[in-house]
Amino acid sequence: MRKKFVAAVLAGITALAMLTACEDKKEAEKSFFDREQISSVVIEDAVKGYYEDDLEIELGKNELSVFMSLVPELELRDGQSGQLNCLGGSYNIVCRNESGDAVYTFTVDSSHNLNMDDKYLWHNEAADEFFDKLENKYGLKTSENYSRNPGEGYFSVTDRIAKIDFREYTETNFDEGVEYTLTEKEVEELKDGVSSAAFSSEQTANKDEFLYMIWTYDKWGSLIYQIVVRSDVVEINDRAVDYDSVKDWLKKIEDVSGYVRE
Repeated sequence: MRKKFVAAVLAGITALAMLTACEDKKEAEKSFFDREQISSVVIEDAVKGYYEDDLEIELGKNELSVFMSLVPELELRDGQSGQLNCLGGSYNIVCRNESGDAVYTFTVDSSHNLNMDDKYLWHNEAADEFFDKLENKYGLKTSENYSRNPGEGYFSVTDRIAKIDFREYTETNFDEGVEYTLTEKEVEELKDGVSSAAFSSEQTANKDEFLYMIWTYDKWGSLIYQIVVRSDVVEINDRAVDYDSVKDWLKKIEDVSGYVRE
């Protein structure tokens, strides 16, 4: 009987300790966000200078209030979501103090997770509702970014590239084409090639001239650049670039992948 009593007490202590630990973890997650430091919250582009017209939208009083109450309720996770996308749909939420200095910067991805350098806040239903309203009100949807002119920072994030995938276009899924993931060494040697691109005023070539695609990702799996290559036209993140500006880089990519043009 005594053994059963001791066992029950120990089990109770263990359960209480686990519950306390969970509560402590939740409190620690909430405590990283100090609302007292924040005077204003501003929406900016995820990459500075990515477009000619940099976003600078300050949240209104009611929006600020909702945001401040929303953030502490989100689950803090390690790493990043891997759902950021430079094709559009990602933007920064910058929390500033009274002096105008950034206290917190969150990059909102397509699923409304709030990404930081090596942590992120997992979205919930309230976050989805809040950010959907912001995106509709301020024109933050991916489709609306296509009307914005690219800026000097459009090709500036090659330093984030950690993975490059190559895939040859085929007529059907049953046709075999070249598919290749560059090695770490090849990525390091070739990732800066995108930064040599210059925009083109030429019209995009016909779809039947499509040759292959290149995807570049950061270490979390977020898409940095999507490159579509046709016979003599290249699109990077759906923007036409001058073929000659990247042809040497493309030739190196083709060589390491084993792709041979006919």
